[in-house]
Amino acid sequence: MTTLDTPNTLHIRCGSDIQRGLQAAGFIGDFLEFSDPFCQGPVGGDGDWTARRNAFLATHYEIPLADLQQRQTLAYKRLCSVSQYAHIVLWFEHDNYDQLILAYLLTRLADANLGTRLELICISAFAGIEPFIGLGQLSPDQLEQLYTEQRQVVSAAQYQEAHKLWYAFEQGNLTELNRIIRQGTQALPFLAAALKRQMQELPWTDCGMGLTLQLTLQMLRDKGPCTCGQLFRELTLKLEPLPHLGDLMFWALLKQAAVQGLIEIAPSRTDWPQRMVSIATPTGATSTSSWWVGPFDINRTDCPRWDPVTGQIVVTE
Repeated sequence: MTTLDTPNTLHIRCGSDIQRGLQAAGFIGDFLEFSDPFCQGPVGGDGDWTARRNAFLATHYEIPLADLQQRQTLAYKRLCSVSQYAHIVLWFEHDNYDQLILAYLLTRLADANLGTRLELICISAFAGIEPFIGLGQLSPDQLEQLYTEQRQVVSAAQYQEAHKLWYAFEQGNLTELNRIIRQGTQALPFLAAALKRQMQELPWTDCGMGLTLQLTLQMLRDKGPCTCGQLFRELTLKLEPLPHLGDLMFWALLKQAAVQGLIEIAPSRTDWPQRMVSIATPTGATSTSSWWVGPFDINRTDCPRWDPVTGQIVVTE
């Protein structure tokens, strides 16, 4: 039997979806799940922003703060020790959840001088799988094929593009973010499109809502009241141009939409996927709580907007 990797290999993925598949395929290296969802929650700002992120994620994802902090601390700590491995493989796909994490990881790992030890697998499609949503759809044999045929050593240009995007995103540099969206990224070809989709979660200039909320309301107008699970499946498989949300992430967004008075979620003792959702009856009163797109709190009056006409981020008066 051909050896795919060694015990001194580390596979890094922004989730656990391929971990069992890798084991079943015969991979014997270590596995690191680094799944901080930068596409939701605060990023950047003054000082150490990890505490604000953890508080946001614990609240919106309904995870005990102590448990979340323990998991995040362990993941970040393991990231600091990757140099001990002879071989590191990054497994990623093309959506903004994956690409923002990839940009962060390459920015962090650039100073580790890993050279040819760091390799990247990053795809947007796989033959025979339609629609392709992500690596978790692949069988063990397909993961082995991907590993054999698609691995590439991370290049200096890829480190550079990741660094530029991550710091523009973290610092909320609109000029640089718009430049990346407009000019694209050559070394990391999915990065610019993923950034554009991420910025479409900002309130739009024409309706004041991000794209996911717009699509959710469209589903409810077209179909009438639906369960949360039905909405998530419809969004992921049919309407979302770049599927990136996990189920808990979508549930967090639905709860935020209810707080904003856009939808109503029926009270129920069942699990959230079975709860009914409908468009809210206008009452004239709304409530808000912090919801972040990178460094931008969308409820602030000075939050930038997404202009669907120009395809750029703009500042409104």
